[in-house]
Amino acid sequence: MGGLYFIGKLVIERWFKAREQAYEYELRILSQRDNIRYSKLHEDRAKVIFEAHQLLVAISGLLPLYLNKKNADDQDRDLVFEAVNRLVHFVDENEIYFSESLAKKLSDLSHQLQGVGFSAYLSHAMRPEEGHKYFERNNAMAEAATNYLKKLLDGELSPLISAVKAEFRALLGVDDKTKY
Repeated sequence: MGGLYFIGKLVIERWFKAREQAYEYELRILSQRDNIRYSKLHEDRAKVIFEAHQLLVAISGLLPLYLNKKNADDQDRDLVFEAVNRLVHFVDENEIYFSESLAKKLSDLSHQLQGVGFSAYLSHAMRPEEGHKYFERNNAMAEAATNYLKKLLDGELSPLISAVKAEFRALLGVDDKTKY
């Protein structure tokens, strides 16, 4: 009877050991699949944040050139307007990759820039020599848009660029306290 007990115990232990190994193998496969999936998402997110940074830096570089020119021409205005539109569409399409607070800040800023840029675009498109009777009103709108863009450049754009940089660094696991 003792031998039968010993053999039964051995068979049951081996069966549990085999099941345990099968479950461990299945868990490793699932884990690897998730790691691959999440590493791809991680990579995609890093690319999106990097591109958002590039767009913001481009706009922060174009705005002073446009705003500080006495007679900004259509090409200057178009460059700024194009960059703003790229940012708006980019943020709208990719906001899922950003933290909720950063996505809101980016969305708010890009849509504000678009509205102001559109106002400036329209007002500059109407010139007095073309006989537009609303030129004075449009000129005031352009001046208000220019003042808002200057305020934005001085106050909101730089901290937003810093926030995007911080999110990118956090994604990489690098913080400002890391010493080299």
